[in-house]
Amino acid sequence: MTSKTWKKGILFYNRVFKNADPNTDQLILGEASLGSGNIEVYNDNYVKAEKHFRDALDYLNSIDNKKKIAATYSDLGWMFDLKEEYGEACINYQRSLKLYRDIGYNYTAAKKLSNLANIYKSMGEYDQAKSYYFEALITYEKRGKKKKMADTYSSLGDIFKYQEDYNMAGIYYMKSLELETEMGRKCGMAYDLSSIGRLLQNGELYLYAEDFHFKSLNIYEEISDVEGTADQYRHLGNIKAKQCDIPTAKAFLTKSIELYSELRMKNMVNRVKRIIRNLEKGSDT
Repeated sequence: MTSKTWKKGILFYNRVFKNADPNTDQLILGEASLGSGNIEVYNDNYVKAEKHFRDALDYLNSIDNKKKIAATYSDLGWMFDLKEEYGEACINYQRSLKLYRDIGYNYTAAKKLSNLANIYKSMGEYDQAKSYYFEALITYEKRGKKKKMADTYSSLGDIFKYQEDYNMAGIYYMKSLELETEMGRKCGMAYDLSSIGRLLQNGELYLYAEDFHFKSLNIYEEISDVEGTADQYRHLGNIKAKQCDIPTAKAFLTKSIELYSELRMKNMVNRVKRIIRNLEKGSDT
């Protein structure tokens, strides 16, 4: 949302607040409050945003508009998620989920399940996250929502990787990669290729890992994703180090430093510099 857009939005909603009758225009005022809340979230004004969302709930509850109430709880969940107040985010997503189910909006309910899964994944509560992802998948697969299916498969791959179940992780990354390739979503393809490469690297299958990382690198360079490109050079550098090809390892790692520096990612720059120093000392990476 551009500055020009949200300023126009604020002016419009302010006119609504000024002219609408709270006794008869509850839906209009509820929608205006909801829209105002979203604008304030985009501008990081969370206190104002929450007030608008609470006002929206008051208006919409007065006319029992369950669809709009569900949307408001969802946006409250999104706001608390951004603030990393995960408990409150879950409470509001759960309220939204229940209402969407009550009114038969099963696809939107599935998206709330994904929201909840993402939060539990962020908190490291992987079994709960998997439960929500699998529940959401039932609807996505039934409706053939390939983008949502791919995103969920990839997220499940992440979770199985964190739980060190590398076989299952590979299965879900491959399922995601198949759909991403079918849809031509290059960013998703690059991520899955890299993730599979990391699994192969963990299994010391360095030649196969190298192939996946090079494929990922080519896509990231094609779409001008600098961080993704830097990550692939770092992974390739580590692989070459494991293969005892130190000159090539250092060349790849140095390239990653250049890119991380371009992005001002000081932590990654320092991390890769430590790897190079260890190589120069003859230590493992």
